[in-house]
Amino acid sequence: MKKIIIIACIAIFSISIVSAQPKKQFYSIEYSTGVLLGQSHQFIPNYSWAGFQISGQFNILEHLAIGVKFGLNHHYGYKASETYPLGKGMTIYASTYRYLRHIPFGVGVFYNILPDKIVKPYIGFHIGGNYETQSIYIQDIQFHDDQYGFELSPEIGAFFQFGKAPCGLKLSAIYTWGTNQYVFGGTKFKNYQCFNVNLGFTYIVN
Repeated sequence: MKKIIIIACIAIFSISIVSAQPKKQFYSIEYSTGVLLGQSHQFIPNYSWAGFQISGQFNILEHLAIGVKFGLNHHYGYKASETYPLGKGMTIYASTYRYLRHIPFGVGVFYNILPDKIVKPYIGFHIGGNYETQSIYIQDIQFHDDQYGFELSPEIGAFFQFGKAPCGLKLSAIYTWGTNQYVFGGTKFKNYQCFNVNLGFTYIVN
């Protein structure tokens, strides 16, 4: 019930701010890459090339915008050999496959530095939640965990408009910190952290 309430509150807030009759709107579909940081990096150090983000920014003043986002980042790791504790004094020595799937959703506030130029840089942050799953496969044995978390995501980027056309590209760099925690093999991994670089297509409504 708590998870449903959190998602419902975010959805209601997102709808309410989008209904604020913004001056200019940016709708983006982005390819997302990233690397885990902190203890998340210890779980999977590999760079991820599998992700996407759907986002919107809606100007309410000339330099001020609000926004929403939804996305997915899939992280994968492989070790050819690893000693993994199974509990009760037992261990297994084998190759391991590790997966982390992160699904963020949230709302944001942004400052548009040069809103009337062809290149429109901005800074801002998102606040919201996420759903995350973590898995380890050792031969035919699977360890799995999943949970919802709260997260903050400062972001810097720019829109590159194609002349006077109502479209362009979006390039952004995002750092995400989340409250997610999980335990595998007696090791506790705290606070999801990730640095993402996104590139995508943007449709602009004046």
